[in-house]
Amino acid sequence: RLLTCSACQQVDYCSKDCQIAHWKEGHKNLCKQNVRTKQLMDESISPIFTKAFEQWRSVASYFMIPVVYHLIREKYQSPPFQ
Repeated sequence: RLLTCSACQQVDYCSKDCQIAHWKEGHKNLCKQNVRTKQLMDESISPIFTKAFEQWRSVASYFMIPVVYHLIREKYQSPPFQ
């Protein structure tokens, strides 16, 4: 079973000794950069996806109204709203 760097999760190691050796050889600095880059991407992309999801949800709910209407009508044998 491989060990994965818990901070950046981009490097796998065969043992704890290899992980420690690689950390001392310079992974420490690269790891910090990887984590910071991921944070910056999350901060910049997250609002875009949030807005896109909100738009999708409003459109999806608009198109779901006829489906829900049909299901209620089918179940109760009458229109849900009169």
